[in-house]
Parts: sequence; structure tokens; C-alpha cells
Amino acid sequence: MKTKLKLILLLTTIYFNSYSQCWKSVSAESSNVTYGIKIDGTLWAWGSNFNGEFGNGTTANSYTPIQIGLDSNWDKISANSHVLAIKTDGTLWAWGNNNYGQLGNGTTISSVIPIQVGTDNNWKEIAVGYFHTLAIKTNGTLWAWGNNFKGQLGDGTNVNKLMPTQIGTSNNWKSISAGQGHSLAIKTDGTMWSWGDNQLGQLGSSNFVNRNQPGQIGIQTTWDKIASGSAHNLAIRVTGSLWAWGSDFDGQLGNGFNPSTNNPEQIGISISWAEVSAGFSSSYAIKNDGTLWVCGWNDNGQLGNGNNSSQDTFIPINSETNWSKISSSKGYKHAVALKSDGSLKTWGNNEYGQLGDGTTINKNTPYSLNCPTLQYNEFVVNSLTLYPNPVENLLFIGNVNNTSIEYIKIIDLFGKQLITEKEARDFLDLSDLKAGVYILEIKSDNNNIETYKLIKK
Repeated sequence: MKTKLKLILLLTTIYFNSYSQCWKSVSAESSNVTYGIKIDGTLWAWGSNFNGEFGNGTTANSYTPIQIGLDSNWDKISANSHVLAIKTDGTLWAWGNNNYGQLGNGTTISSVIPIQVGTDNNWKEIAVGYFHTLAIKTNGTLWAWGNNFKGQLGDGTNVNKLMPTQIGTSNNWKSISAGQGHSLAIKTDGTMWSWGDNQLGQLGSSNFVNRNQPGQIGIQTTWDKIASGSAHNLAIRVTGSLWAWGSDFDGQLGNGFNPSTNNPEQIGISISWAEVSAGFSSSYAIKNDGTLWVCGWNDNGQLGNGNNSSQDTFIPINSETNWSKISSSKGYKHAVALKSDGSLKTWGNNEYGQLGDGTTINKNTPYSLNCPTLQYNEFVVNSLTLYPNPVENLLFIGNVNNTSIEYIKIIDLFGKQLITEKEARDFLDLSDLKAGVYILEIKSDNNNIETYKLIKK
């Protein structure tokens, strides 16, 4: 029995150590929703589902990650109140709010399930603004659709588009980013371009005039990475230098609370920047050494540095050195980040459960979010039987060997004990348990612990 118990403990340790290390990419761009794609290609969402952002056919919120469909070939995702995602086969899918045609399906009818955008299978990059969408195909062409009130589609008009519309004739677009009402892009020649709303200088054009066609920012040809927030932008050059422009009302440019600027300005003298993300009024950047730096608005702890005080210069979030990717909300106040080991952390506003921890409590330090999966129960040889499984209300326990039971526990996939029953019985009433996957642990008087995978309908 001791050997079996040690095996269970070992497998449990392996399970929980690998439990959080399964994420491939994440997105917190949406106001109150977070998305994650696991390394197995499955897509997960948590937080607010008011506009059908989960794509699961409902508008019910979730405080923990839930899977979107059964597909396992999701590759990239970008979201606000509407969601765009690319599969590994190059097809493009959309769901959520469609008031301005931002789903690209030729209508203004919203959808609570993923619908394919056209039939093309050569989509490469996507970027979602508040109510508009940008995309690049594998042939380097640029496409846009949805709201165009500020000229953010870049087609030379201010007319909304209900279907993907090619922007210009260039076929050398490399990357894109979409803000509230402006758009930003880099070409393969290293030039940077912007269009749309320019009320706060977010186009970087040395003026405050909107434009409805792409215009080049400066003459530099060394731009490498970009990130658009609500009304400000961050960019990294191939040299590793960091640049910012647009709104600076909350110190989000990181330049010491100088006024908003309509020209890209270098932030500090460091040339070791690797990744950037621009939120609503907050900024995030990762250096080559894996450290994460933040600045801007922090009233909900969205900077993740342990307090709620805003910062007008970039400061390290903590001493950890294995941050690899960062995504922040353009519509509100939360962030999510990946580490180099594939683990995921969330922090900031949690009003709708967008941090995925099962609560609605804000967090001003990073919270480790485990993977929603179950792995180790199949390795344990059990002497008890459970039925029915999946269960709706009553779970019956078959104990043909009349084993003396010390306790029965039901644990969720985050390790939280939900039910503990110390009296021997042949059934459990689970009618109050939420639908999902759980671990049922049974310990007998001879110290034998057995585990079961339990599915609650």
C-alpha cells in the first residue's frame, strides 16, 4: 500500500508541476475576457461573455477557463467585443459583436459561435480594434473591415465595410496592430505606417489630423514590433530600442509624465527590448533578459507590481527573469503573460472573472493560472466504481469489496477542495456542483488513496 501511495503522490506531483505549463499563446486585448491557446491547439476563454465572446453558443460568463468547441487546430487569436481567430489550416473565423460588420460575414448580425470568414485559407495575421478588424494574408496583402468612422480601415473612405476589403495594392505588409479607432502596421522593408483617429497624436504624424489611408511614420526603415493601446502606441526597432507616442494622460508612454506626443519618442537608452503590449492606459515591455517592465495607470493593479499606484516611467514588475509574451486589455484593466516554460499568469481587474481564478477579486500581483485538464487519474488502479459518470445529481459508489472508507473528497482542477464527506455512504448528492471536470479522492482506513476523474453535467 505504501508503494501505491508513493506512486500516487509522485504522479500527483508530476501532474501539478506540468499543470500550468501547457499554454502556447494568450490574449487579454478584450475589455473583460481572456483567451488562451494550449499547445494541443485547443482554444479556451474566461471572463465576460456578454456578446458571445466565448463562441460556445451561450452568453454565460465563466470565472475559470472553458474550452471553445472541440477543435484542436487554433493558431492565433485577437479580440475585443468581437473575436477573430486563425486556424493552422489558414482559415479565418469570427464571432461576438457585429454591430458594424466587424465579423466580416456580410451582415451586422452578431454570432455566439465561430463562423468562417469567406473560404480563403491563406490568412496569416489578425488584429482587432474596438469595432474594426485588420488582417494580413500569406501573400503580404492587407485587409480591413468593420467600423470606419475615423478612417481606421484605411481604404480612403469613412464608410463601414461588412466584408474583408483589400487596402491598397502593396503585398509587403509584415505586422499589424489595432487601437480604439486607429491602425498601425509595419512593412517587410522596416517602414511603419498609421491611419485612423489622431485626436491624441496616436498616428505619430507630427499633427493631430485623422487620415483614412495608410501614411508612413517618419523615414526610418528599422521598425520591428508594434503594439497599439486605446490611444497610444509602443514600438521596438531592430536595434532593441523602445519608442512610444500618443496619449500620456496616465504616464503610459513611460517618459516621465510628459504631455502626449504626436511623434515617436525613444524611451530611455536601453537597447535590449524584445516584446511590447499596450493596454487601455498602461504599457508593458519585456527585455531580452526575460524581465517584465510596466508603466501607466494602475488603479486596479493592472501593472502587477504589488500596489495600485500609477507609474510614469517603466519599472520592473518583479525580479523574475523568464517572461516571454505579454498581452493587456485595450478596453479595461487586466493583463496576462506567458513565461518561457509555457506557464501563464494573470493580474489586474477581475470584475467578470477574466483572471480565471474562480473569483471576482482584483489582483495586483501575477496569479499562476493552471491548465484546465486532468492527467494522472488514469494511472491509478481503483477498487471502487462510480456511476453514472458523467453525473447529473446523485453519484453512486460501488464498493464490492466492502472497503472501509475514511473520507471522500471532490477537488476542482485548481486543487481546491469543494466537498469532504467523512461518513461512509453509497452515494453523493452533487446537484449543487457546477458543471465541469473534477477529481474525486477516496481514502480508506488502510491509508490507501484512490483517485477518479469525475464529470458533472
